Amino acid sequence: MRRRSPSFRTHTDETKHHKDLWFEVDRLDGKHRWRYVASEPFSLGKKGIVTVVFRSDRIGKYRVRTSFHGDKDHLKDVSPWAYFKLTS
Repeated sequence: MRRRSPSFRTHTDETKHHKDLWFEVDRLDGKHRWRYVASEPFSLGKKGIVTVVFRSDRIGKYRVRTSFHGDKDHLKDVSPWAYFKLTS
């Protein structure tokens, strides 16, 4: 079976570089409920950009969003969900 690997790129203002941006991924189950798959922090680069690759052998509908948990200089924030589908 061929492995599927969509990638996601996001950015924030450059003042947050070297901070963590969290990615959360959910999968739609057979009962049409979203189920948690994974959540991991990734360090933002110099220009406030991070790209992650999601790998899965499971066909289905997924969603991903990013969040910044905040610090003494910035409020926390969460992006809207982005949806994608893995097919054969």
